[in-house]
Amino acid sequence: MITTSTVWQFGSYENDRDRLLKISEYRPLYLYGIGQGSDSSALRPKIGSDGHVVIGYGFDLFVNSPTYVITRLQGAGLSFTPEQITTITNTLNAYQAGTKNSTDTASDLNFINLGTEPVAALLLSAVANDKEAKLDNRLALYGISLPESRERAALASMAYNGGTWGQNPLPGEPQGLIGPMLMTALSEGNRAEAWYQIRYQSNGGTNFNIKNGIATRRAYEASLFGLYESDSNTPTIDESLGIYAMFTRHREVILDYVIIGVRVKLFE
Repeated sequence: MITTSTVWQFGSYENDRDRLLKISEYRPLYLYGIGQGSDSSALRPKIGSDGHVVIGYGFDLFVNSPTYVITRLQGAGLSFTPEQITTITNTLNAYQAGTKNSTDTASDLNFINLGTEPVAALLLSAVANDKEAKLDNRLALYGISLPESRERAALASMAYNGGTWGQNPLPGEPQGLIGPMLMTALSEGNRAEAWYQIRYQSNGGTNFNIKNGIATRRAYEASLFGLYESDSNTPTIDESLGIYAMFTRHREVILDYVIIGVRVKLFE
């Protein structure tokens, strides 16, 4: 098992996790919430970068069941009339069945309004907690128990973004990001390999799926996970050897990232 870090950047596990999710899912809404931006469009259903209708911090209305969507929105404090619940249910059923497109879905559900960024943050935390329960199930399959830590926050972000593994709720949806190679590295205590799997092998798609900021997000998560056991970023001799072995093993993939010019500003 790897040694985990609880040196929080923003005071607590949940703060670190949710800050990463807010910035990764929809930074303009986060900036709006702290008074440094004016884009509040995500407080109502809108079409996200992947073409799905989302609300708040990337809460996807295409991959989640109507019942779950309604439950989570009500949990964040929203109230709906019976007629509105019927509209949400029928609209999402048609959308998920492919008989209603994203534009019409967003328009038909425009009456859903989170109202403020703190409500969007409540929704984010609740959905993230649900995703973490599935993450725990995934970790348990490999005998891994990962406490609240920066490493766990990185995996929680990946689970929120693309699911864990073997989850395919709708045709064409991704299988999940918490794959067997990453799980094996974690179970073996191979931090360098786990870092590599997060940074370079969890992007999905050709050309590392650079579009829509996926590669940048993986860089945020890998940075939070950390390449070194020590919080001082000074590796031991054993860590240095492990990092060197990882780089040697995956040299071509890592250098391809440099060659195609991926440049990221790491999580601040």
